[in-house]
Amino acid sequence: MLATPQSGTTLLTAARSVPLAVHRDESRPQASHVLLRGSTLMLFTDGLVERKHGSIDEGVARAAEVLMDTTDLAVDAVADAVLRELAPAAGYDDDVAIVVYRRPHAPLRLENDATADRLADVRHRFATWLRAIAIPDALVSDIVLAVNEACTNSIEHAYRGHDRGKMQVEGEIEGAEIHVRVVDSGSWKTPAADVSTRGRGLLLIRAVSDRVELGGTPSGTTVEMSFQLPATKGANPLAALQPR
Repeated sequence: MLATPQSGTTLLTAARSVPLAVHRDESRPQASHVLLRGSTLMLFTDGLVERKHGSIDEGVARAAEVLMDTTDLAVDAVADAVLRELAPAAGYDDDVAIVVYRRPHAPLRLENDATADRLADVRHRFATWLRAIAIPDALVSDIVLAVNEACTNSIEHAYRGHDRGKMQVEGEIEGAEIHVRVVDSGSWKTPAADVSTRGRGLLLIRAVSDRVELGGTPSGTTVEMSFQLPATKGANPLAALQPR
C-alpha cells in the first residue's frame, strides 16, 4: 500500500502472485512503481486487515485511511499508529508483520551573501520547505528562529574587517530528525561569557533545538542544529524499518 500526500493511497497489486515456493517452475510477475518524495510504502501481512466476521476489503480500506492519516508522522511512528488504530477490540488473532519505508524529501540547500537584506528570503524559503514536508507549524517557527539567529551571527561577526562573504544554509530529514547547518567561511569569534542586551543568539538556538554543535576555526564557522519530530519522542525505534 502506497500513501502519497498529493494523491491519496494506492494498492500496488500489479505483481501479485501465489506465495513464495509455490509453482517454482513458473515465472513470477514483476512490476515497478515510482515513489514520489514524501510518499510512504507499507508492506503488511493479512493479519493486519483480515477479520473473522468482516470483509477483507473493508479492512484494506480502513488501513488505507489510517495510513493516509500518518503522512505527517515520522516514519518510525507509522507502524505503531497503524497497529493501534486497526486493532480489534479483543486484540489481533493472527500474526501481523509490517515494513514501512518513506522516500525522503529533497534536502534544502541555500547559498546567499552574508548580508542582512538576505535574511527575509532565507526565512521564507526555509519555512516553505518545512511546510511542504508537513512539519507542524510550532516546530517550523522554532527552526526558522534558530536559522535566523545563526545567519545573523554570520552576518554580524564572520566577515568583520574583511570583504563580505557567503553563508550556506542546509536542511534535511534523517530518520526522525531534521538536521540544519549554517556555514560561513569567515573568522570565529568566541561568544562573550557575559551577555546583556546582545549575544543571545546562541542561547535562543540552544533553547529551541534538541541538539546544537558549534565548529569554529580561523577559516569558518559551522552551526549544526537538530530538531526531533514531536510524534517520535518516546516511540519504539523497532516499530518500523527504514532501509538505508
